[in-house]
Amino acid sequence: MIHAERFLDEAAAGALHDALSREPWQLSTLRVGGFRFRFHRRAIGEGDPSIFGAVRARLAGFFNAPIEAHASWYGPGCFLSSHNDADPEGARERAWVLHMTHSWREEWGGVLRFASGETVVPRFNMLTLFDVPREHEVTRVANDAPAGRYALAGWLARG
Repeated sequence: MIHAERFLDEAAAGALHDALSREPWQLSTLRVGGFRFRFHRRAIGEGDPSIFGAVRARLAGFFNAPIEAHASWYGPGCFLSSHNDADPEGARERAWVLHMTHSWREEWGGVLRFASGETVVPRFNMLTLFDVPREHEVTRVANDAPAGRYALAGWLARG
């Protein structure tokens, strides 16, 4: 697992955070077998004209690989159950999360937790990169968390 602090320059990180806080979020939920999630999500396609698309293009250039991307907001009660990010075609090589939440505390939940026991508490403008498949989850955000957990996330393609 790799962490990169201050991944975006200060101006870009600030603009991205502002855009995330203004986004009209849509709640996404899923329950398939033992896999479940509840969080707010916005897809970020190639050529998206928003700041999300600009950051997606920057990430694709940084990784020098095709990527899939989405923006997310985990509010109170939101979570992502344990999974390994593998796709049926085997195209995903690595997963990435660009944490965009200021002053997050572990006791509020919303922590990226791996089956190995490692945890990643979201830190503003920190990129986390890890191999796929790797079992992990995002813990449930506490009802008394004072704010939501913002991030951009996605996958790098093989090859």
